[in-house]
Amino acid sequence: MNRIYLKFLCLLILLGFVASCASYTRPDLNQLDIQPIQKSGMQKVDNFFIIMDRSQSMDRVFDGERKLDVARTTIARMSETLPEMEIMSGFRTFGYHYFGDGTDLINGLSSHSNSDLKNNLIMINDGASKNYLDEALYAAATDLESSKGKIALFIVSDGMNMAAGSKKALSHLTKAFGDRICIYPISIGNNEAGKAYMDELANIGSCGFAVTADDIASPEAMTRYVYKVFFIDYQDSDGDGVIDPMDECPDTPAGIEVDKNGCEKDSDRDGVVDSKDKCPNTPAGIEVDRNGCEKDSDLDGVVDSMDKCPNTPKGAMVNNYGCWVLADVTFDTSKATIKDSFMEELNNVVKVLKKNPDIQIMVQGFTDNVGNIGYNLKLSQSRAQAVMEYLVSNGVDSSRLTAKGFGINNPITTNSTAEGRAKNRRVELKPVQ
Repeated sequence: MNRIYLKFLCLLILLGFVASCASYTRPDLNQLDIQPIQKSGMQKVDNFFIIMDRSQSMDRVFDGERKLDVARTTIARMSETLPEMEIMSGFRTFGYHYFGDGTDLINGLSSHSNSDLKNNLIMINDGASKNYLDEALYAAATDLESSKGKIALFIVSDGMNMAAGSKKALSHLTKAFGDRICIYPISIGNNEAGKAYMDELANIGSCGFAVTADDIASPEAMTRYVYKVFFIDYQDSDGDGVIDPMDECPDTPAGIEVDKNGCEKDSDRDGVVDSKDKCPNTPAGIEVDRNGCEKDSDLDGVVDSMDKCPNTPKGAMVNNYGCWVLADVTFDTSKATIKDSFMEELNNVVKVLKKNPDIQIMVQGFTDNVGNIGYNLKLSQSRAQAVMEYLVSNGVDSSRLTAKGFGINNPITTNSTAEGRAKNRRVELKPVQ
């Protein structure tokens, strides 16, 4: 009876394992968010060996993703980030399966192949029941016997439920290879005890350091990690936090905040760095000047996006819309007579036009909304004509001028008050092409 029960139990376990494999879709390791690097500098690692945890705790979900999948992706991204280089690699897993050993050699030490490593990662079985890091470390000592030169040993795990002899096994391994081997634990998940255990593993070796998968999750962070592990330490000559091989702006002044490329930040992305940007919140798509401020192409004090009269000549008085307004030239109701008080401003217009001999001007007349539309259109034309004739009589070539009335259209302020109506009885000067 007991044998039948055990067989039935094993069958249930096997079926459950097969079902979980059938329903699981492994991550696409050919579609990775990476930043490949070029080899520049002295390589300090001749071999790297990965020991990856596939025990039951790695089958649990962390932050929406199985820890085993995070481990797969992290290893693949590290391999993908490596530049073309002569290096040996090996790969072993640990975690007892129902039908197998506590550790499996996936790939013995051989010339590194990025594609082979990714294929092996995809084929690894799902999380198993027990954790046998100690067995994996003792086996790795044999795996690495043929190695020559420096070794980087990566232990990828959540650090949970480790076998009691794991630290002893790692000490044995580090003694066997001495200063040839550096230990680089990569902690998966957010279990504090597990992370602390992985930190302790890093301290057993004479060199190396621990990180979490989150620490090296971005392409930039992974690039820095690969440089730090595999190459002679690089300087950060300008002290901006970006190592020299990655620094596109190697002479950044002290205290300047930089982007991932080591260049001063341009927070509003207008092409002008923050320290020189006098208008730091320019909207996207706005063309700016060298100070990071929106352009005022005709230098009339009104930025281009607000300027309804973009070719105002130098020296002209403009309104809030950048249009050349004769601010003091207004008319009495139903009149087109130029008052003596207009003369000073009109004489200034003559001076501006003579300083800008290539500009053509349309003299535009306007009225308030008192009276009928037809009458106001004729009145506005008369006002424009009167101003044009004054300009001609004072030396402006008539071929440069046209007059046009717009009646009650385009008021610059309200017509509901006497003051507003007075301002709308006006003349504007518009440069034309």
